[in-house]
Amino acid sequence: MIDETDFICLATLPKSGTHYTHHFLVNYLRRLAGLDGETLFSIEAHKAYPNRRYDYVLDQNQTYIKPDPLPSGLRDIVVQHGFAKLEKFPGWVIALMRNPLDFIVSNYHYRYKSRIDEDLEKVPLSSVVVDYAQRWVIARNQLDRLMESDARVYFAKYEDLVADPHKIFADMVGFVGQPLDQALFERTIDDVQAAKFKTVNESKKSNILKAPFVRNGRNRQWEAEMTAADIDWARAVFLKHGSDLDETMEKWGLPLPPRPADAPPIPIEALEDYMRDRKPLKQAVPERAERLAEIAAEKRSRRAAAAEARKARDAQREARVGGVEAKAALRAEKQQRVEAARAERRQQADAVREARRAEKAAKAAEVRAARRAAREEVLKVVPASEPST
Repeated sequence: MIDETDFICLATLPKSGTHYTHHFLVNYLRRLAGLDGETLFSIEAHKAYPNRRYDYVLDQNQTYIKPDPLPSGLRDIVVQHGFAKLEKFPGWVIALMRNPLDFIVSNYHYRYKSRIDEDLEKVPLSSVVVDYAQRWVIARNQLDRLMESDARVYFAKYEDLVADPHKIFADMVGFVGQPLDQALFERTIDDVQAAKFKTVNESKKSNILKAPFVRNGRNRQWEAEMTAADIDWARAVFLKHGSDLDETMEKWGLPLPPRPADAPPIPIEALEDYMRDRKPLKQAVPERAERLAEIAAEKRSRRAAAAEARKARDAQREARVGGVEAKAALRAEKQQRVEAARAERRQQADAVREARRAEKAAKAAEVRAARRAAREEVLKVVPASEPST
């Protein structure tokens, strides 16, 4: 169990200032801790503080990684999309949300209009309003429960952050119990603002995006992009979840134009039917299914061809291995014959040497015997000497 008492959890929804806020917190707090090096953005910032709470707590599919140092009293800055399971979080929660209609528009551009896949670009905004409106209102209900709990929560609207980042970031610093070094604070905000679009966009380049990850960060985009019908569908979603879109936008300081008197609200039954049958991409590009089937068939064909090629290569390899093994066996057999011949020659040479030693020894014995016999004959002929008087 990880002790999160001295953690900061940045809890947001996508496209609601997550990167901007994370970059400020990481760089300002690092500088307070004495790590006043280069400004960290995107990949570098997440390498220094790599833990995402939904990985090591919610999904539990990753291990917790030790982060870079932070000032006294803080141990880590973790990120989480959404506000689930934060009521008992013992650290500091910094929560960010933007108004629901701009949330819908911004996520629509990111998930559909910014993609390389041309089919996704054909999906109209009207076909995804319900999905994103539902995601927003569910998250807002979670946040309301979190704010009513005993958790330490600081909530900021994305619109306020964009309008006055100095105030919001200063409030965040005080909320987590850290001093406000004015010079360091101003320099960090300047660094983050100067590169917030460029660095994030460069780090998000991939083979799926054709447009920047961060478009412009402007508010009130919904006024130019959403129709009255789109807003009515969003109203129906809010009503289904016990909320009111008009009241929510009023609280956000973005009142909606009044609905025409002759325009009845969308009934819940119609919304449920829509949600049950919704398939935005299939409805926008009906021929996509056939094209995807053709692509899948082509992939299967390529995989089958690759499998056959692997089998052929394996057979060739086995044949080569068999030939190599046969040659090795022949070399081993030849080596055995050579070794046997060498052993036979050594035996023959040893036998010859042994015979020569035996012959030499026999001759030497004969010579010694002849000499002894000659000495004995001489002793028999020579008389013994008489004793002297």
